[in-house]
Amino acid sequence: MNNLEGHSDLGDAILSKRLVIVTGKGGVGKSTITAGLARLSSKAGLRTLVCEVDARGDVSAAFGIENVEFKPKAVAPNLYVMAMNTEDALAEYLRLNLRIPIITKLGPLAKAFDFVANAAPGVKEILVMGKICYEVRERNYDIVFVDASASGHIVSQLASPAGISELFQIGLVKEQTAWMQEILSNPSTTALILVVTPEETPVVESLELIDRLANETSMNVIGAVINKVMAEPFSNSQGEIFRSIMTGDLHDDFLAIAGDSSDAFLATSSLATGLRESRSSHSREFISKLPVGIATIFIPYFMGAEDGIRLSREIAEALDGELSGS
Repeated sequence: MNNLEGHSDLGDAILSKRLVIVTGKGGVGKSTITAGLARLSSKAGLRTLVCEVDARGDVSAAFGIENVEFKPKAVAPNLYVMAMNTEDALAEYLRLNLRIPIITKLGPLAKAFDFVANAAPGVKEILVMGKICYEVRERNYDIVFVDASASGHIVSQLASPAGISELFQIGLVKEQTAWMQEILSNPSTTALILVVTPEETPVVESLELIDRLANETSMNVIGAVINKVMAEPFSNSQGEIFRSIMTGDLHDDFLAIAGDSSDAFLATSSLATGLRESRSSHSREFISKLPVGIATIFIPYFMGAEDGIRLSREIAEALDGELSGS
């Protein structure tokens, strides 16, 4: 049973997919956004798998667990987490497709694989995408969320099945890449969510990534999460008073009331206001340049929420509010 009622169009679009790939420039918070989306999915009754591609531990921290491995681990009802490992992916591929039993580590075979993979671009990428697509095809989970590589590497991973397919026109490899491409290019099955922060470099790189995805892959980008949005420090009336203080109209009156704490308050408030205005400007620029059909949602900057579990839960609540339209 699942409970998908009450979500916005973007929320319905995300939870209706079987594969959702989340990417963005390093540092924008894509791992916690992935974890937040997975929490919502599992809460809605969907059997959910989270795959961390780069296996840096960010996703495991978001769920407060250690030693996430290639084999999926249950972290909550309906929620499982795994970390990508190309050696384990190769072993699984050999076992499933070539009927080669792998009991221990691959050893010399792994070294040979590393040599080939480094010499032939796309080999490691195809193992990553192959494992992800395999989990989708096997239907052990209702939905798979991928904490994908950063924006600088994601295009080569997504394009790897098509690239390898061009090299092998017949045979097993051609057959394997064909069903991967079918999954990745099917907009009913697969979608990509882009995470960006309202800052100059992430905005520029994200817009460039959208162009590359359109030109080099068949990926369906359905949404952008603008993360770490600064809250407005003042209400409209408070803002008018603050501007009057800063321009001098109420400055003397404020000093008489605030006394020694006035300098710290004015400096902090000026910084917060400046950051808010700057980030708002970058958000407007990003949204204005987005292609038609890519929805946007905003997630606030959670000050002091450094703990992975706490942050991912707060982000899940914020995502729920945005995606449900409440």
